[in-house]
Amino acid sequence: MSSMHLTREAIQSFLQAALPQAQTSCYLQHLLEGCPRCSRLLRGELNRKRGTPPEGYSQAFLEALSTVVDRQAPLALERIAAPGRAAYLNERSWPQRRLLVANDPRFRTWGLCERLIHESRQRIWCLHPDTLLDWARCALLVGEHLDKAHYGAAHVADLMADVHTNLSNAHRLRSEFQAARRHLDTAREMLAGGTGDELEQVRLTSYEASLLISLGHFERAVEILDRECGRLRRYHEDQLEAKLLVQTGAALSYYNPAQGVEVQRKALELLDTRLSPRLALCARQVLITCLNASGRTQEALMLFQANRKLFRQFPDRWAQLHLSWTEARLSFDLGHVEEADAAYQRLWTDAFELDLRLETALISLDIIEIQIALRRHEEAVQVAGRLIDLFAAWGVHRRAMQAWSLLITALRQHTASRGLVSELARYLRRAWRNPEFEFSP
Repeated sequence: MSSMHLTREAIQSFLQAALPQAQTSCYLQHLLEGCPRCSRLLRGELNRKRGTPPEGYSQAFLEALSTVVDRQAPLALERIAAPGRAAYLNERSWPQRRLLVANDPRFRTWGLCERLIHESRQRIWCLHPDTLLDWARCALLVGEHLDKAHYGAAHVADLMADVHTNLSNAHRLRSEFQAARRHLDTAREMLAGGTGDELEQVRLTSYEASLLISLGHFERAVEILDRECGRLRRYHEDQLEAKLLVQTGAALSYYNPAQGVEVQRKALELLDTRLSPRLALCARQVLITCLNASGRTQEALMLFQANRKLFRQFPDRWAQLHLSWTEARLSFDLGHVEEADAAYQRLWTDAFELDLRLETALISLDIIEIQIALRRHEEAVQVAGRLIDLFAAWGVHRRAMQAWSLLITALRQHTASRGLVSELARYLRRAWRNPEFEFSP
């Protein structure tokens, strides 16, 4: 919310439509965000104007504004209290949480449910899927106790759809795909009883695409994202369209990076970095990946160097791991093989300690590719052998195990090529969590 509070004189000028358009828009946004202080001032002015001829706006507009402000001001107070209550709730055990929500109305508010969803989503970047799921379940607990008569049944249904899409995402990140699909189905049922907001439907599709990407169905994800982008253009929702385009580019990076370059450039044209710095980071990361995978490594390097400042704004584990990974890959592809080798060894340790299993496997393949380039065949065999043991411990499906075994055999026979390693990397990105795909080198 903007910190620029309105004076009584500013509110009077606003209600008389006597302000420049830009200033009017700024004041209206501030009021509709529910600032309690400015809402009280506006309420006083509106009460004084009742029964008097409208001077600027129509009386119908003023009455509608009164209604909105009446509803938004209490919600703003809920949101102000929400961070502390969310932290307090999260520190309690589950039996204590249930008692609090059941018996204390302060823990049954829209603002608190919203905050818990937000807190859950922030845990994505810390690479803590268990913590993410815990916060998501807290949001569900609060959401199930919301007063539909007070907030409106249709609006609560929309919010509960958001709760369930968030839960779906938490399960997806834990590779619990059946649970992820169930929550998406529930979210769609909730939206059917909601306000009918098409943008909520688009947001749900974004989560469905994320699930498809995790399951290796990249082409299907691109198909549904492209369809939703077409719908969004009617609403001029540039930020949301940019988000879907970033997802599209991420899916394309696995099988058609050249097309991914064009999609990401379009996303960056639409994106307001000030509003969505994290999304801007993701868009640039995907664009660099697509450029490099398309053989345009010098362009990728220039973009990487130009965005170092942006990358460093995010100290979380996700951003820093991908920053280091991109740097190592570019270094290798530009011929700095020894430097890349040292960087990848550090990366492997980081990914393994964070229990990022697919990332650990892919970084291992990058290391093996370096060892092949350096003709260090025994070292490459050792790296591959270490991973096959981890695959068994992680319960990786049989087809992925067989594909990795083919690589080990080729390494031992000194017949493994960098092309084979690249093919296996593409296969694992698609099939890591989905045994329906077969490896065809």
